[in-house]
Amino acid sequence: MQNIKIIENISASSLTNYLLNHDLLKNQLTNLCLQKVIYLIHGFALAIENISIINHRFDERIEAWKLGIVIPSIYHEFKHLANDKINNDAKSILALPVDSNLVEFYQPKLSNKTVESICNWVVENIITNNGKLKPASKLFELTHLEGSPWHQVFQAGKKHIEIENNRIQDYFIWYREWLQNKGIVYNNTQR
Repeated sequence: MQNIKIIENISASSLTNYLLNHDLLKNQLTNLCLQKVIYLIHGFALAIENISIINHRFDERIEAWKLGIVIPSIYHEFKHLANDKINNDAKSILALPVDSNLVEFYQPKLSNKTVESICNWVVENIITNNGKLKPASKLFELTHLEGSPWHQVFQAGKKHIEIENNRIQDYFIWYREWLQNKGIVYNNTQR
């Protein structure tokens, strides 16, 4: 297996903003749904292009929680909304020199055509049905299948169990092959 690529301007926050403004998802995502959607796109990006959406430079990681897959940095940004739909972009803190007392926030943007192509394919083929977002319960099922990375590492009563990229990548390589056998194929000429 090749080394997983981390691309500087790609992060869970930049993907979040892309998703929150996506024509098929705008004003439809709750925090719970968003966690599952980012995870699915991250998994397929690993399987298809060996690219990680989760960027440890931004203190991002994927964890197995009781209710499933969670990207803590994104979860905490939107937890105040509870089960309400998200209608504002994610923000990140811009690192400033140590001698500065200023904290500046910015809205990260996704600017990678390969990741955008994978994202659009996942949105159109996995998480929507006839142009509508699948119910949260269906997204929950997709991420909790027996043998899935969440299923492999989750331990009741334990918190913050990180799911490593290699485990996610191995699973999504299998999942992608399973989808191909069902006629659902990613075509990288969509870029």
